[in-house]
Amino acid sequence: MPEPTFDVVVVGMGPVGALAANLLGLRGIKTLIIDKDSEVYGSPRAIAFDHDAMRILQNCGLTDSIEPLIAPYAPSEYHGVDGQVISRFDMQAPPYPLGWAPNYVFRQPPFEAALRSGLSRFDCVEVRAPCEFLGITARDPCVQISIQNGAEAVSITTRFLLAADGGASTVRKILGAGMTSLDFDEPWLVVDALCSDATLARLPSTIIQHCNPSRPATYVIGTGNHRRWEIRLLEHERAAAFEDEAAVWDLLKPWLKPGDAELWRWATYEFHAVVAKDWRAGPILLLGDAAHMTPPFMAQGMTQGFRDAANLVWKLERVLDGRSEDELLDTYVEERAPHVRATTEIAKGLGRVICEMDQSAALERDARMLADFGDPPVVRSRQSLIPDLTDGLILPGSNGAGAVFPQPFVGGGRDPARFDDLVGREPILVFRKSLEMKALSPHVLGLCDLHRLRCIQLSDGDDLAPGNTLTVGEQNGLLEQWFVDHNCVAALVRPDHYVFGTAAYASQVEALCLSWIDSRACSPNARVKTGHLSP
Repeated sequence: MPEPTFDVVVVGMGPVGALAANLLGLRGIKTLIIDKDSEVYGSPRAIAFDHDAMRILQNCGLTDSIEPLIAPYAPSEYHGVDGQVISRFDMQAPPYPLGWAPNYVFRQPPFEAALRSGLSRFDCVEVRAPCEFLGITARDPCVQISIQNGAEAVSITTRFLLAADGGASTVRKILGAGMTSLDFDEPWLVVDALCSDATLARLPSTIIQHCNPSRPATYVIGTGNHRRWEIRLLEHERAAAFEDEAAVWDLLKPWLKPGDAELWRWATYEFHAVVAKDWRAGPILLLGDAAHMTPPFMAQGMTQGFRDAANLVWKLERVLDGRSEDELLDTYVEERAPHVRATTEIAKGLGRVICEMDQSAALERDARMLADFGDPPVVRSRQSLIPDLTDGLILPGSNGAGAVFPQPFVGGGRDPARFDDLVGREPILVFRKSLEMKALSPHVLGLCDLHRLRCIQLSDGDDLAPGNTLTVGEQNGLLEQWFVDHNCVAALVRPDHYVFGTAAYASQVEALCLSWIDSRACSPNARVKTGHLSP
């Protein structure tokens, strides 16, 4: 097999593929990304994402271009059979735990264009579009693929191949990786409309899940004048009937009439809950919709794919650099597959609430939810439903292991910084402000320096003190409260912001560091190489 031309080839330049290529570019990894379309798809599909995704976009250096395209997510209400509010969700009050509002809405075409535009920053990232992926001709030890680049069929060799080519993934089909159904297949019509000012003034100011067995439906508030309706099709209705615009307007009668809005897009879907049986075949890895699809009832579809990319890319860098053995990539599957499944099951459960089509069962559901959540219902946070990591590269039995580490604002003055922007992209060891450095074993700082663990000491002040240990003063006490809640004085945090493990006492910090050094992230048999392929 020829020597690799690229470290990584990404197939698919939708939001997840484009994000992955941006993360790879930031780490100097020589990357080719291909897509069959040279232009961004002009209609909306995804409409929302959460603070995990926004934090990843921040880490990509893309927030300046993304912030003008987004808006905070409106409060949500579930309306029962008789229109009574049976459940409520909203964002918690600031300070926000990850430094961003918990949920956002956006318009996908300009959002996706901003992701693609970000790739131009990197000499190490090459974009080819339109370019069709044809097949895999070899995959050991590297991957040899064939692509149709214009009129020419080209063979490319790469160390790793990332399949981000959507739910109908060609790569997944070539690998023969089947999908496991989580038993949720529901037919819906999704309608995106651009509403007049007069129409906006009379439409609800909250997102509403109409849990009515005669016709379940969802009303979503997008950015600006964008509104979305998701309408459950009944058993006798067929998707083909809604190719006609008049039939769409007929279903929109409870909210709109022709002249109130311009129909931007409408499409029929089966909302699925499926997870790939195999996410990895040697140097080939699936991510995003190629690996899983979730119903939209928690707005987690795109965010799940963003978490895939953030989890995978830092591990790829360590393997390519020689700091870790190839088995580190096994933790991508060990972590993401169960997390996706658990999150999808939660979304599916919310969908079951909405999709109940039996009148008696729906009335029982309403009574049960009012008993559980109060009448009127207490306000809950969607983010409280998202699980932690339960397996993979975490320290078993350690408080907080697998949780997402908070991101406070730090520093004083009129322009405080977000924590991640100061600490960089390597793993970090964060010390609670009550921990005295002299109480640490004398070996700790040497171990951290040798293994690129950056030390962060929290302080009471607003200053940012440089040195071998970066001293920062946080605002609003997010991290201090996190340490209190998890009964620890130090936390070792991975580059994707998940906590590897914690130490309850200063005397345990050295053991925490050694656990990291002995983990698959720092294989003792791996040798650090000089770098990746040159751009």
